[in-house]
Amino acid sequence: MKDLIPVTQNGNGELLVSARNLYKGLEITDRFSRWFERMCEYGFTENEDYTSVKSSTVVNNGAVKELQDYALKIDMAKEISMIQRNEKGKQIRKYFIECEKQLKYTSTKDKYISEIDIAKAELSLVEATAKLLNLNDSSKLALATNIYENHNIPTNLLPQYTKSKDRILPVSDLLKKNYINMSAIAFNKLLVEKGILKECTRKTSSGRDKKFKMLVDTEWGENLVNPKCPKETQPMYYQDKFCELLKIVL
Repeated sequence: MKDLIPVTQNGNGELLVSARNLYKGLEITDRFSRWFERMCEYGFTENEDYTSVKSSTVVNNGAVKELQDYALKIDMAKEISMIQRNEKGKQIRKYFIECEKQLKYTSTKDKYISEIDIAKAELSLVEATAKLLNLNDSSKLALATNIYENHNIPTNLLPQYTKSKDRILPVSDLLKKNYINMSAIAFNKLLVEKGILKECTRKTSSGRDKKFKMLVDTEWGENLVNPKCPKETQPMYYQDKFCELLKIVL
């Protein structure tokens, strides 16, 4: 039943059928103009359900003869086929339904492929960003998952959870746990001086400079994506390595 009757597509993505091709496919014996006029009596509207067009044919002497034709929207073509109340009409209507399904499948597939291509480009940027900011695996996974979800790509192939190498905590918590009477701001300043931490700058939506911290040496911890701002890192430190870090800094 493939290519039973040629089906074209207009600029709006609508499927169109030549009335003359449908007339031939249905094997109508009545004159075309009389048949089409009778079909329009079922309530079809010009420039809504169909448009007037010209087609041509080659006659016996080789001359080209211009013919009146109509471009029917697929719904009108299906209804006309059903009106015939015979097996040929049922067959052609079923064929048009299959054409619609194929168009929907192709459009969905093309859109899906396009979304994947965009996602690939965004993942490349995530990879570069993760390398630049020394992000840990959990943060990389979070960014990748966000991209997949934004483009309606299944996330079932992504790991659901990426465990850190060791238990990680913010510096303020670790200072309290180790009875260090120092603020996180003051300790961060010492970490910057030792080259373990560095201060980075990003532009805000208003064009101002916003500073944030990033671990340079990930021996002592991991850089997480800041949940309040994905464009910033949030350094977290290994609990089991913090005492060793204190000896270097203090």
